[in-house]
Amino acid sequence: KTQPPSHTPQQKPKEENRGVTRDIIISKLTIPCSYYLERGYSKDILSRYDVGLCEDRNKKMYGRAVVPIYNAHYEYAVGFTARSINENYNYKWIHSTGFQASHYLYNYWFAKDHILTSGVVILVEGPGDVWKLEQSGIHTSLAMFGTDLSDQQLSLLYSCGANSIIILTDSDEAGRMSSKKIEDKCKRLFRIFSPALSSDDVGDMSEKNIKQEIVPIIKKAMEVNV
Repeated sequence: KTQPPSHTPQQKPKEENRGVTRDIIISKLTIPCSYYLERGYSKDILSRYDVGLCEDRNKKMYGRAVVPIYNAHYEYAVGFTARSINENYNYKWIHSTGFQASHYLYNYWFAKDHILTSGVVILVEGPGDVWKLEQSGIHTSLAMFGTDLSDQQLSLLYSCGANSIIILTDSDEAGRMSSKKIEDKCKRLFRIFSPALSSDDVGDMSEKNIKQEIVPIIKKAMEVNV
C-alpha cells in the first residue's frame, strides 16, 4: 500500500470526552424518529443509530430529527447533526455547537472493523445513505457530512485499513464534482471505484437495487484486494 503523502495528517483527530453517553441521548430523544420511518427506514436501523426527534422547545435542535455521532470506540457522542422534518427551515441540516464535522466520518465506530476485514470502504454523503446500506446488509459505509473529503477524514480512511474506496456520492452536479475531487485526492492511496447508479441518491434506493447494483461492485473491490 502506498504511503500517505507528507501533507496528509496521519494521526486521528484528538477526541474530547464530552460526557454525553448513549443512555443520556436515548433518554432525551423520541426514538425512532417517525419522519424517517415514513421515508422507508426500519425501526431497527433508526434505533441502532439512536435517530430521534427532539421535542424539547428549549433546545437548539427542537423539532428536528437528531443524529448522534459517536467516537471511534462507541463510548460517547462527539457531536450531533439534525435534519429539519418540514420544508419551513433556514437550514436543512445543522450541527451541534462546537462539532467539527470535517474531523469525523459518520458510522466509523460501527464500520471500522468491517472495513479492516474487507479492505473496502463505501464513501457516501450523509447518514441516510449509511442507514439504507446497513438495512441491505452492507456494513462498510462512511458518510462525510456533505460532499467534501477533508484531510482529517482522509487520514481516518487510511488508518482503518481500507485499500479500495467505492464513491457513492449523489448523481447531481455537486455529487459528480465531489466524486471527481475525491478520486483525485485519493487515487495515489487507494483503488477507486465510482459506479453510476440508477438512483440519484443511495438513500432513495430499494434494497433490491442496492443488492443488484452495489453488492457486485463490493465483491469486485474485494477480489482486487486479494
